[in-house]
Amino acid sequence: QTIALPPDTLYQKTTITSLKPQPNKTYTDFDGNYIAEYVIPARSTIDVRYRGQAEIFIQPQSSMRDVIRRAYMKQKDYLLTQEKLWDISKDISKSEIASLASADAIYRFVTDTLEYSPATVASDPIRLGAHLALRNPTAALCTEYTDLFIGIAREKGIPSREIEGYGYSDSSSLRPQSLAKDVLHAWPEFYDTQQEIWFPIDPTWESTSGIDYFHSFDLNHIVFAIHGNDAQLPLAVGFYKTTTRKDVHVSLSNRPATIRSNITVTHSISRQLTAGSTYTSTLTVTNQGNTFIHEGSIVPEAQSIQFQNSSIPLVFLAPYESRDIPITFTVNPDYSPEDTISFRYEGKVLGSQSVRVKPQSKNDTYLLYGS
Repeated sequence: QTIALPPDTLYQKTTITSLKPQPNKTYTDFDGNYIAEYVIPARSTIDVRYRGQAEIFIQPQSSMRDVIRRAYMKQKDYLLTQEKLWDISKDISKSEIASLASADAIYRFVTDTLEYSPATVASDPIRLGAHLALRNPTAALCTEYTDLFIGIAREKGIPSREIEGYGYSDSSSLRPQSLAKDVLHAWPEFYDTQQEIWFPIDPTWESTSGIDYFHSFDLNHIVFAIHGNDAQLPLAVGFYKTTTRKDVHVSLSNRPATIRSNITVTHSISRQLTAGSTYTSTLTVTNQGNTFIHEGSIVPEAQSIQFQNSSIPLVFLAPYESRDIPITFTVNPDYSPEDTISFRYEGKVLGSQSVRVKPQSKNDTYLLYGS
């Protein structure tokens, strides 16, 4: 069973205080969600308890810009497709929609067209999607504002996606949280291909508060799940319900996060090597720390061994994630009989191994002549 935990994004850095039980495996999916995988025995229940801190930024984190840029190159093929909830093809020819040409214009159309409905929240609402949101403009919640923006934006060639999370609010009338499950919130993001960054916007909160949430975002939005490839999955925390209890608790903190950095490596390098030979092995890197590694590199070192890459890039490694990285190296013909291979990260030796190098065997070839 996989569940989504609060991820790192362009505008958010998370630090885990505790996660019990620890997952069997963690990884980041194509959308950038932080996925924890658990093996659940038959006829049993696991109660996962996450506690952590999220630091929110107005400006993009510099350490995340290259990460986001590389991720977008893999995501762009599906960020313009029409999921069922984002299918607006029946309405795209309408004159008021056909004239929309920018993200700003689409945003203004959505805020002008839809009307937030507090009464709908109390009625255990069903998510309408973009098409039905236009048919029922006075029954909109945050999902309808989000779906309508994404539906039109994708038709107009603007990559966009949904964010589900928590909107920290002192006034539910001005800044409502309207997802029925654990009172969460949803808002859209669109990708600016010129600046190569995601821009979060909130048409729901502009509609209810009158504050411009297109040109200036705030520090009150905490990301739980990112929906680009699928309009509904993964589920955000708070949606894994077995009872009606409140499962998500968010509060402001004046304490800085306590960061624990701990990288470990293991490898499949043989203890006996042959001079002049080239080998390909696997380096397994595990982030045992409590925060994401955005960018870094591991440097392999040895006297008689030449590695194909002088440094091994380590990009966006989630807490508790293990990653297998292939490494290729050649043993110099001019070798030392004994050598030590070590791996450094940020100047610290993560692991080392002694190896013995033997000479290359010589095969003599004879030319035979007969009469």
